Amino acid sequence: MANCGVTASPPRPWLERMNPDPPPPATFGPAAMAHLALAASARVVSDFARGLVPTHPGRAGYGGLLTGDAVQLGRLVDDVLAAAIVAERADGVGWEDIGDALGLDPDQARDRWAATVDRWDTDLARAAGPAHDDDQLPEVLTGPPTVRARELDRWATRHREPDDLTEGPHPVTDALSGG
Repeated sequence: MANCGVTASPPRPWLERMNPDPPPPATFGPAAMAHLALAASARVVSDFARGLVPTHPGRAGYGGLLTGDAVQLGRLVDDVLAAAIVAERADGVGWEDIGDALGLDPDQARDRWAATVDRWDTDLARAAGPAHDDDQLPEVLTGPPTVRARELDRWATRHREPDDLTEGPHPVTDALSGG
């Protein structure tokens, strides 16, 4: 039988050393995808905020750069808030509970955030479709979700504190896949 020009991949021990413990297979539904987006946004905030912690002498005379960084951090936190609301709605949380958390009545919360939730739902549906323009999608939807989750697994384990409740090499993947 002819092999039609297809050959088996040679063994790649270097790849096994890079990923000695591959993530478990995961299928992410809409709620898990929303939580993946929240996790990715939170990671950006954490990494950006760490840059504001003084780590060397001479932190004077920035000419407004620190203020600008703080403003940018606030914008990134706004992205986390939007992602949290989308994740809560994907989990079935009602506008009343979301409004309570925001200090708003349910109608005000819905008026303020429903378009954001709708935009996420539309983007998620487009990303799952056969052809889409990645430039028009949130970054978290532009690649395989398992790859994004694996990146967050590595980030979370690298930043793990002794009193964190997470264990294992795939805390994000496990949480998103119900493992």
